[in-house]
Amino acid sequence: MTPCNHATSQVGDFFIGHKQYDKAVRLFTIAGEAHRALELISTHNIPITEEVAEALCPEQPAGQGGSDETRVALLLKVAKACKRQGNYHLACKKYTQAGDKVCAW
Repeated sequence: MTPCNHATSQVGDFFIGHKQYDKAVRLFTIAGEAHRALELISTHNIPITEEVAEALCPEQPAGQGGSDETRVALLLKVAKACKRQGNYHLACKKYTQAGDKVCAW
């Protein structure tokens, strides 16, 4: 973790301490701590916007034919969170990006 990401993460912890979970989610996303952001989203029912969903899921590197397991697992977690929140359009998009066409339907 770079010093900048560490500072961003610390500010996220500050927001958690002050019950400003939506701001903490954005900061953890910026800091690259997607798992902490998803934990807050699930625990405190923070709405997932398309912007947050895209920031949580890294893009597949160009020229890579296969799929990275951690990327797919993260996409599936985001998709499930979107589905629980009733954001079916975004859930479908993330399931499709993860390669799970059955769940996307």
